[in-house]
Amino acid sequence: MKYRIEEVREFTVCGMGVEITNWQNQNNKICRKLWIEFNKILKRNQLHQQGHWRKYAFTYKENDKLYYFCSIPEQYKIPKEFEVKSISRQCYLIYEHEGEMATIKDTIYEIYKEFLPKHNLIIDKVLFFHFERYDKRFYWDSPLSIIDIYVPVTKQSALEEVGELEYGNDI
Repeated sequence: MKYRIEEVREFTVCGMGVEITNWQNQNNKICRKLWIEFNKILKRNQLHQQGHWRKYAFTYKENDKLYYFCSIPEQYKIPKEFEVKSISRQCYLIYEHEGEMATIKDTIYEIYKEFLPKHNLIIDKVLFFHFERYDKRFYWDSPLSIIDIYVPVTKQSALEEVGELEYGNDI
């Protein structure tokens, strides 16, 4: 698997979320349905992202409930169904998932249970667990699809692992 560690500047997104469960199989169905609705709203509001398009998804906890949130970079025109969220400046492990959507849970397991402990990277408790970045390398349910998974890690543990940090501008 390919990975890198970067410090990413703060950015804002707009999108919509849904409550999810603690069950991966149920969540796959819930999240897939949300993506379909989210993309319909983008199309209806003519929020097409030509060329270098980006979409984001993140999982977060609020009031002891889990939520999944689909989004795009904040737009001038924000649909009434959307809300704006801010992603703060943070140091991230950026891990590439290659493959179909159904196997992303395996990559996430590998990150949290194997990769982070092996490399002594410490998760930084921010507003979400991790976020996914989708771009032109993503193809729905294709084995050639690539999704970047951004896991917030403490700057100190990252510096100990890689030394000097890269700074990401094209989030």
